[in-house]
Amino acid sequence: MRKDISWGISFTTLDSEAGLPLALPKCFYLLELPGFLLLPLGKKQLKLSYPRISELFFRDMLDPTVSREIISQPVSIRNDLKSYLCKLVAEAGKLHSSGILLDFAVERGFDNPEAAAELREFINSFSHSFYHSGCKLLFPVRVPFPEPVKSAEQYLEFLKQQMLPQAGFSVDIHPHELAGKNFSPDEIMRWLEFDTVLLRFVYEPETGNRLVGRSLEPWLEYFRRRSLELRVVFAPVFRNPEIVENEINLFEQLISGLNNL
Repeated sequence: MRKDISWGISFTTLDSEAGLPLALPKCFYLLELPGFLLLPLGKKQLKLSYPRISELFFRDMLDPTVSREIISQPVSIRNDLKSYLCKLVAEAGKLHSSGILLDFAVERGFDNPEAAAELREFINSFSHSFYHSGCKLLFPVRVPFPEPVKSAEQYLEFLKQQMLPQAGFSVDIHPHELAGKNFSPDEIMRWLEFDTVLLRFVYEPETGNRLVGRSLEPWLEYFRRRSLELRVVFAPVFRNPEIVENEINLFEQLISGLNNL
């Protein structure tokens, strides 16, 4: 098995812990969970029985409908959210989480310096909690890019101006939206490679979508050529928990083929 890739699985579309599988295959070392499971895990109301998992990430610690509109909220609400986030980051640190993702819609500031400055100020107001917890703060980068984005360089520029060493990117690739389109992993990743913490492949198995090796290979090959270590997360979007077991079996076969490349 290749040592330069750490394979992971995401259960972030679950709406309760009831859908978590009892066991995971030995090929997985990384787990991504929805943010609402952080506090139950911290209070030991929920226990995970995955002995091989060495890294734990939490996604959407705030509901994206809230976090994406943070700078439009009154100061009193921002202060409440800042205190709440400090508490959550501290809890994540106690669980030795490697990182948490928050979606602040940073893209809105790419052509709006005032909005970008307001958002940076809010993030700075609770950024010290990441230093003390040992967690990273991850910003999502959707591929294909949302409408306002012209280049991945804009994300790197935002990160540089944020000046937070504990910050990085979750690059969320939607391979079925890229099918048949002219795109270059090299052009995208050369701006993001050193700050990319997670490379996620997002798809919807309930609509018949399937991950196949040829859609992943160009991205994995980029990191191999650059001799960079990589965390790859399979992120199926599903509503029916019964789909989980079937997807896990498919992932085992897919990883076996990719490791032999």
